[in-house]
Amino acid sequence: ANTSTDYNYVEGCLTRIFHDFKLVDKNKIKFSIGEASRALLRRTPEIMLIKNENNPDLAFLLNLAKEKGVPVKIYDLADYECAVIIK
Repeated sequence: ANTSTDYNYVEGCLTRIFHDFKLVDKNKIKFSIGEASRALLRRTPEIMLIKNENNPDLAFLLNLAKEKGVPVKIYDLADYECAVIIK
């Protein structure tokens, strides 16, 4: 795999989220199921972005988001299944 292309693809996704959600700090975006789980367990994020709501790997996160009242939005996340934006 061409890592510079992969990096640009993910960096492009990061930039889109940054602009779409009018963020000022890239550290507010947590990519991956692990990072999103950690954020949902420790705090209440602003929003959870998911690539595919039918992904069984996201069932735990979707339940946790529902319990905590975190909105969920379908969003193109490049190679990631999910991300959260923390407050």
